[in-house]
Amino acid sequence: MASIRAGHPPGEAFRVLARKTLTAAAKDLKAVGVGGSVHLARKRLKFMRSLLRFIRHALGRRNFKTANSRLRSAAAVLAAARRAEALQQAVVRLQADQEVLLPELAELASIAIQVHGERATPAALQVATAEARRIVATVRGDVAHWPLAKRDMGLFLRGLTDAYGRARRKLLEGLSSGGIATLHEARKSVIHHLHQLEMLKPLWPGMIRMWAGELLKLREALGDLNDLDELEALAIGQGPRFSSDAARDHVLQAIAARRANLVNRVRGQADHLFAEKPKAFARRIGAMWQVMLA
Repeated sequence: MASIRAGHPPGEAFRVLARKTLTAAAKDLKAVGVGGSVHLARKRLKFMRSLLRFIRHALGRRNFKTANSRLRSAAAVLAAARRAEALQQAVVRLQADQEVLLPELAELASIAIQVHGERATPAALQVATAEARRIVATVRGDVAHWPLAKRDMGLFLRGLTDAYGRARRKLLEGLSSGGIATLHEARKSVIHHLHQLEMLKPLWPGMIRMWAGELLKLREALGDLNDLDELEALAIGQGPRFSSDAARDHVLQAIAARRANLVNRVRGQADHLFAEKPKAFARRIGAMWQVMLA
C-alpha cells in the first residue's frame, strides 16, 4: 500500500494519499468484473478506513463519521462475495496443522461453499462492485473539502495514538481474560495500526518495513482466530450436513487445538510489538516525523 510523501506537510500528504488510495480502490473494483481479486479491493478499503482514523481529529466528528460509514458500507457489500473463498482458505490452514489428513475437513470446505457460494456468483459480484464503486466515488469527491491542517502534526499524532492505544488495550484485555471476542476487536485495531505505520514508511523505511512485517504476522494470527470462530459456528450450525456426528466432532477438536496454538502465538508477538505506552509511542513517531520534515 502507498505511504505519505516525504517532506510534504502532514495535511497535504494525507490528502494526496487519500486521493491516491481511493483512485486505486476504484480501479481494483473495476477489475473484479474481469477476474480481479475481491480481496485486494477490500484491503484497499480497509487501508482507507485506517487513514480516516489517522486524520479523524483534523476531519472533525461529522466528516469522519460520514466517510467512515460510507467506506464501511462499501466493504460490507463485498464481504459476502468473498466469504466462501476465505473460509476454504481457513480450512486449508487448519489441515496444515494436522499430523494426518482429516477427510472431515474436506466436508467442512464443501459446506462453506454450499452455504456461502451463491453470493460469489458473477451476477452477485457485479451488483456488489457497482455499489462499492459508487460509494468510493462519493468519498473521493469529498476529499478536496476535508479540513486538513497543513502543518499541525499534533492532530494526526492523536489519531495514531488512538489506534495504537486501542489495539494495545484490547490485546491485553483479550489475552488476560481469554476472551476471543475481545481479541477479534483487537484485530481490527491492529489492522488500523499496521496500515498507519505503513503510511509513515518514509520516516525510516528500513525500520518501519521490518516493524510492519512483524505486525503483519500478528494480524494474520488474529485473522486466523477470527476465521476459526466462523468455521466453528458453521460446523455447529450445519451439523446435519456432515457425514456423521463423529466427523463434526473431529472438526471441532481440530479447531480448538489450532485456536490454543494461535492464542499463544499472539501473546508472544503482542508483548514485543505493544511494549510501549501509547503516549511514549506517539512521542517517538513524532520526533522521527520532525526529522523527516526538517
